[in-house]
Amino acid sequence: MAQDKWIIGGFLASRYALGYRVVDSPVADMHTTDVQIPVLGSEWNAENHAGNKVAQLYGGYVLPGSRFDIQGGIGLVVSQWNTDAGWPYRAMQFRAALRDTTKTANPPDPINL
Repeated sequence: MAQDKWIIGGFLASRYALGYRVVDSPVADMHTTDVQIPVLGSEWNAENHAGNKVAQLYGGYVLPGSRFDIQGGIGLVVSQWNTDAGWPYRAMQFRAALRDTTKTANPPDPINL
């Protein structure tokens, strides 16, 4: 992962999803940073792991070696437990993408428009 970058997030109960903010400091203003949603919660009959939809999800732990701005560059461990059926706990690895939102846009070049 890029040096001096922080990923703040995990299970986002208000959206039933995994939500993350990429910031340059753990004390950055979270109100001005977009929440990125790489994995969505779903009902059991609508689960689609290839489409990053997981029933009864939680966790969302970022794996070492993850990279920003690359499709599949972020590795996530997503936990799941079907409490109604009494299934055992399990953890699955997902590949997703997160944008480095700390980058600032370069100002327009007045000579080479």
